[in-house]
Amino acid sequence: MNTEKKKIIQNKISSKPIIIVLMILLFLIPINLIKSIIADRKYYQEDAIESILKPKGGEPNLEGFAIALPYTKNVEQIDKNNKVNFVEKTFYILASPENLNIKSNINPEYLNRGIFSVPVFSTNFEIKGSFNAMEISHTEIPINSIQWKKAILLLGIKDKKRYQKLQNYILMMKS
Repeated sequence: MNTEKKKIIQNKISSKPIIIVLMILLFLIPINLIKSIIADRKYYQEDAIESILKPKGGEPNLEGFAIALPYTKNVEQIDKNNKVNFVEKTFYILASPENLNIKSNINPEYLNRGIFSVPVFSTNFEIKGSFNAMEISHTEIPINSIQWKKAILLLGIKDKKRYQKLQNYILMMKS
């Protein structure tokens, strides 16, 4: 009887690791299912964010602010008959502002796609800048060739689709 008990105890001891390994393998199945569900949700969330932001234009970028002053210059041009002609061409002097103030008012709005909510922001900008008098005297550009009234204010916008309304600007020149 003693040997029978030993055999039963040995069978129980040798079967315990097998049962533990089987239980671990069985628990791995739900863990992998949960990981798969999490990965799917993450993919669907990224897809929802992209489908909401794409029509809105994605991330807006305001890239720069400058003024372009056109001036005319007579340039030599050789035609097909090797004849030299002088043609009046327009060039630009570019200058960045000495002072630049940007005020913005950001309004968040949440758009939903399925179970996902994505914040979308609309912003109103007020941009003020001042340009100091340019030192043109050290260049070869004659002052009378500068077309001050045709000055262009340049605003660098990466993708205009993102902006619903671009207001006119007021350019005030001080003598």
